[in-house]
Amino acid sequence: MILAEIKGKIVFDEDSTVEEDSASMGSAALRDLTRMEDLLTSNVFQILKNAEPALLNALLEVAGIPSFTDKQKTKFEFWGRFDDETEPDVMIENEQMLVVIEVKYRSPFDKGTSKRAPQVIREIRGAKQRAKGRPWYLLGVTMSNSLDWFLTVPNDYQEEIRENLNQLRSLSWNKIHEVISKYKDNLNINPVTKNFLEDLFKYFEFKEFGFSSPEEPKGKRDFLSIFGDSSAQLFQLVKKYNFNIVLSKLTLEEKRQLYEVIQQYIINSVDTQRLYKIDNTLSIDTIPVDLIFGVEDDELENWFRFISFLYKNEYICLNGKADFSAKLFFLKGAITKTPVSLFRYRKAQRVMEFQERR
Repeated sequence: MILAEIKGKIVFDEDSTVEEDSASMGSAALRDLTRMEDLLTSNVFQILKNAEPALLNALLEVAGIPSFTDKQKTKFEFWGRFDDETEPDVMIENEQMLVVIEVKYRSPFDKGTSKRAPQVIREIRGAKQRAKGRPWYLLGVTMSNSLDWFLTVPNDYQEEIRENLNQLRSLSWNKIHEVISKYKDNLNINPVTKNFLEDLFKYFEFKEFGFSSPEEPKGKRDFLSIFGDSSAQLFQLVKKYNFNIVLSKLTLEEKRQLYEVIQQYIINSVDTQRLYKIDNTLSIDTIPVDLIFGVEDDELENWFRFISFLYKNEYICLNGKADFSAKLFFLKGAITKTPVSLFRYRKAQRVMEFQERR
């Protein structure tokens, strides 16, 4: 089906406008987008099913998911159903673990109704039930590496998201393109897998995955190249947590270490004159009260000290209050570069979200 789509034998309305809520889309547009996603799922994951197992494991590793160790007993199921009739795009499993995959191209995740839970919640519940005690993960393959697809469910379900956040993963199409691009040039892969990947690479070019304008090479800079050599200790720490740190899952000592490493990185950057001193209108003595809610008593002192450091520091711009980004203004010679977000803090989930690549 890859060649049929590339040659224009399968036509969809790709110019449909996708709003935040799928209910606002026309039924024909939504139907076309769903069919596009189903075809995309089939084209990509059938190749992954038949290729060398190392390729699937390479993608899982990038997403922060352990490898499948026994390919012979690893099964792929496309559009299987959970007990409540929820239909994830792909389920990969063996006796070791279960990975449930939801593929998105341009359509949004279903936010549910008053009688039906949001899609993410239903897939979490279905995965837990199907896993029967095995480790499990829910992987969203989307147009970006953002966590928004599972962090923006309605407030009534936020507690369930927090309880299962360690099992939720995100992977962008551009990142898949990057892994496949490297893997297809490996001299040690067998000819059959190589042919599969050559077709898949052409398909990704057709879908314009992995490409961006020369003026703004998005996704090409990694954490260390943005924040410099002095960020190495911080990078290793956040990488350990897959760049999305659930504070409620950390011990007090782990939280203390995290806050101290972030502070030390900022202090080092100031000392080496890498940062530009700004007039931070949010650098106030009184910390917004909503940043204190939800923090456990035994952690409160360390958290308050950390937030105070960010608010009073003259080299950081804090955007927002409940959910905020800590942005740094780097200097290049006498020029102040565009501010870069070191991390985004999401209050409802108590998650510090870093990005590996920009």
